[in-house]
Amino acid sequence: MCKLAGTLLLIVGTTGIGFCCCAQIRSRMIVLGKIHRLFELIYSQVSYCREPLPEICRIVSSQTDGDFRQMLTEMYERWLEHPGTPFPQIWKACSAKYGAEWGLKREEQKMLENFGTQSGYADCELQERSMDTGIVELSKYIEKCRKKKNERERMIMSFGIMGGLLTVIILI
Repeated sequence: MCKLAGTLLLIVGTTGIGFCCCAQIRSRMIVLGKIHRLFELIYSQVSYCREPLPEICRIVSSQTDGDFRQMLTEMYERWLEHPGTPFPQIWKACSAKYGAEWGLKREEQKMLENFGTQSGYADCELQERSMDTGIVELSKYIEKCRKKKNERERMIMSFGIMGGLLTVIILI
């Protein structure tokens, strides 16, 4: 009876690890979608309102929620506290901090950091073009991740179940 309970617990445990890994992939995809939406909001403010980037962060923070609001508010406050600091430097520091908290991969973090640093001191047309390039790049990356997501989830779940079964076979 103990062997059966141990076997079931081992298989359930390895399957649970697979579910947790799949949940992390899904949550990262949600964060990437929110970052894409954030980029679009900032782009629309730059193209229509013609405000400077720190002011846009204040405006867009009211249109976002949670960590994104906190990140944008922190950027704006840092800019107010240290007016001589170049805003791209502030953007990079804050986006690196929050990107790590959100569990982004290195490549995704670089996209987040580069979005604000590319558009710091340019005229409006150049800002729009560089932001548009960042949005397109992120869109392509998200699409690539979506295509791979189902394959990865299937593979992770298979490895979880098969790993549990293999461990049970070895232990018995």
